[in-house]
Amino acid sequence: MKQFYFNKLKTTLQANFKWNQSRISFLTSFLTLMILTASVKLNRISLLMTGAKSESNYRKIQRFFKLFQMDYEEYSRFVLGLISSERKYYLVMDRTNWKFGTTDINILMLGIIYKNNSFPLYWELLNKGGSSSTTERKELLGKAIDILGKDRILGLLGDREFIGVHWFRYLIDHQIEFHIRVPKQIKAGSSLQKNRRTIEYLFRYCKEHVKKWIIRKL
Repeated sequence: MKQFYFNKLKTTLQANFKWNQSRISFLTSFLTLMILTASVKLNRISLLMTGAKSESNYRKIQRFFKLFQMDYEEYSRFVLGLISSERKYYLVMDRTNWKFGTTDINILMLGIIYKNNSFPLYWELLNKGGSSSTTERKELLGKAIDILGKDRILGLLGDREFIGVHWFRYLIDHQIEFHIRVPKQIKAGSSLQKNRRTIEYLFRYCKEHVKKWIIRKL
């Protein structure tokens, strides 16, 4: 049964990516072992790879990720080709940031939700630490709009980082519905500073899953 899925994955990759045979075989093996080991640790995966000692396999994996440049547009079309072209989908934006020594690893990610799972569609390595900018978010979402089409986007989901008047105005201008968490201390509801109220206050009587509309043109 495992060999069946291995062969099916290999055939799928061959049909969608114009890579040489050795690269297809390597990636098929790597992805299969990553699933079987339930790990992304290269040393664990290298132990199960065949054809050489684990040390050689480990260096082979390192060379692949260091030298191989994937066509991300080709990858995105591959992901969209696996799902129905007749349906509409939610997109989700997120960012992860950690340090490798003194180097910031900061990734802004845009995924598509399919069957209650989010699949990476586009991402950008930010050459800095900290939050993403409105410009960086626009560029990432713009790529998804180009390849998916605005009419197939049900809405954009995001956490509290992805707020801001300019960002919200961009989404409204492009008719992209958005569902984004906001900090409860943020004030809204009036153009007069003295009459503004916190989100927590405005929604103080709302129960969970209850909608409340506060209409104001940005």
